[in-house]
Amino acid sequence: MVLITVMPRACFLFGILFFFSLNLDARVRVPALFSDHMVLQQNQQVPFWGWSDPNATITISCSWDNVIYKVLADHKAQWRILVKTPEAGGPYTISISERNTLVLHHVMIGEVWLCSGQSNMEWTASSGIENQDQAIQNSNQPLIRQIRIPRRVSDYPQEDIDAEWEVCSPETMPGFSAVAYFFALELKERLNIPVGIIHASWGGSAAEAWTPKNIMETDPEFASWKEIFPENYPWPYLPASTFNAMIYPLVPYRIAGALWYQGESNTGNALVYRRLFPAMINGWRQAWNYNFPFYYVQIAPFQYGRPLQGSLVQEAQLKTLSLSPGTGMAVTTDIGNVQDIHPRNKREVGKRLALWALANNYGQTLECSGPLYKSMKVEGQKVIVSFDHAESGLYIKGEKPDLYRIAGEDRRFVEAKVEIDGNQLILSSEQVPEPVAARYAFTNTAEGNLYNHDSLPASPFRTDDWPVVYSNILINSVYDSTSQGFLVSLEGENADKIVYSLNGTEPGLQSQVYTGPFLVKQRTRVMAKSVSGDLLSENVSSREILMHKAAYRSVAYNNPPSEKYPGQDPLSLVNGQKANLNAIGDKEWIGWEGNDLDVVLDLGEATRVRRIETGFLQNQNAWIFLPNQVEISVSSNGRTYNEILKQTEEIRNDRNPLYKVYAADLNNTIRYVRVVARNIGACPPWHPGSGSKAFIFADEISVE
Repeated sequence: MVLITVMPRACFLFGILFFFSLNLDARVRVPALFSDHMVLQQNQQVPFWGWSDPNATITISCSWDNVIYKVLADHKAQWRILVKTPEAGGPYTISISERNTLVLHHVMIGEVWLCSGQSNMEWTASSGIENQDQAIQNSNQPLIRQIRIPRRVSDYPQEDIDAEWEVCSPETMPGFSAVAYFFALELKERLNIPVGIIHASWGGSAAEAWTPKNIMETDPEFASWKEIFPENYPWPYLPASTFNAMIYPLVPYRIAGALWYQGESNTGNALVYRRLFPAMINGWRQAWNYNFPFYYVQIAPFQYGRPLQGSLVQEAQLKTLSLSPGTGMAVTTDIGNVQDIHPRNKREVGKRLALWALANNYGQTLECSGPLYKSMKVEGQKVIVSFDHAESGLYIKGEKPDLYRIAGEDRRFVEAKVEIDGNQLILSSEQVPEPVAARYAFTNTAEGNLYNHDSLPASPFRTDDWPVVYSNILINSVYDSTSQGFLVSLEGENADKIVYSLNGTEPGLQSQVYTGPFLVKQRTRVMAKSVSGDLLSENVSSREILMHKAAYRSVAYNNPPSEKYPGQDPLSLVNGQKANLNAIGDKEWIGWEGNDLDVVLDLGEATRVRRIETGFLQNQNAWIFLPNQVEISVSSNGRTYNEILKQTEEIRNDRNPLYKVYAADLNNTIRYVRVVARNIGACPPWHPGSGSKAFIFADEISVE
């Protein structure tokens, strides 16, 4: 039962004293969302709720008007009432009374946004962002407030959280969500109103964890999470676990809308995400009982394990725009970092999210999105692509022809010639006389360069919906001394046939079909795909065969390699096989822990040599550093060596994986090659493993 009356303040205070005299044991309580410095949504009937004694009368008074609200708690001691808020402003105070009185101070009225997702939403300024120091120095923004919901999981919906509102300042802003802060800053600067951020995110969390349990349990396809996430998965993934503990307690706090930055953890089930993500959005809206705006960030390019894993999530996010009304998407393909899943340009992400809110919620006349794929048609040998949000026209920034690809019925995509006609993209290729499909930036690591004239980037897209098939091909190569070449064999899993190429291009349905082992007698890159029915596997297996004069020759180790990373066998340094930059577990790598690499190659006889090169890995995330010095020496007798390379390396703080080649050119007859790589010994003081033994990882030593 709800009573709303208007009475003089003196009468109100007398009433409170009277009720206190009746029962001193009863106490009124409100959720943690209701605290000092809170922000309430402007111009709305805003729910207030809490707990008291059963059938107790709770009285609420707000300093922005003279209305007194009264509500009776039910038999479960719960109460709820709607309170009318004015236009943006403040600060105000709120009194909530029963036998006790709660007074909330410095309450602002403005715009309230719920921000959620995984680590890119959770990422704070203190974690490292572009122009970090300047952003913090300029963060004295008292109209911006945040409440950070603690990271919790629960099997059942929870009633409350343990948190409080904070006013934005240089002391508090470093702990705010950086994306949410820059979003709020953009609104505040354009609208000059208070902005409240409810921040509920958890790094590594999957969409399943944020989706209400009733949705997860009633859809058989969503049950596939059991096949994707192992039991020891270190981040939240169990259905509804974070929704129950971090989102449900916020209901029904009135919000203007929600912001979302997540998807990286769902690259393993991207096709399920097509339906799961819209279902999650709908579940949140059902919980609040109104269709609030939901704006989200399309994940940025990154080196995911399997081809198109990231692209398929980007596609699912693009499709969500049409599946869920009232949604908007900020594209980030031009501001990512393919070697860092946490791009540091959070300001631009926040601003692009704010464009959607400003255009759709706050009546500002501006473009909120980059070009979004609308339709395609084929005219002769050309594919003509049309877009939404491209009324101002299209332009391309820089030369990246590999982003634009077309294919015929053989489903083999090739680079396309690109033309722009106003707001249309025209693609063609002499290799595809009858095109049927086009793709733009549709790879895990594609960094887009197509924009509208509002300087907003286009979303990646594909015009086809061909099934994506993954099948690994094992490429084996064995040196055959008789023929002095490598015998190459291919093995596929669940494949009707295997197609391959030897010229460094991806094979298609019309490429050479594997029928048995073949001989390679020169430096060659073998690329292979499986074919099942008429479906070509999306992932390509590749191996570079390094046919050179040191292949399978004798190697003497003056310093033994690490027991952790001994390589495939002692000949791993000269077996003609390249190591994988992104897999430190690849047995083609040989590692030395804390000590130097020192090896001698015996070519078997005096040999005319033009070039000697070797490669090393840097992956500081795994304690692997480049040598601080590499020396290459040669000899004709194995006793006297002439140094032909001595290259020092300055070790810098750089967490991106790097493969570096050290090479020496000569034109001489030699028999022995000595390679020494000096280990830095211990991880530098600025490294998390400071003082621990550092590794050097060596790859093939090639002699041409």
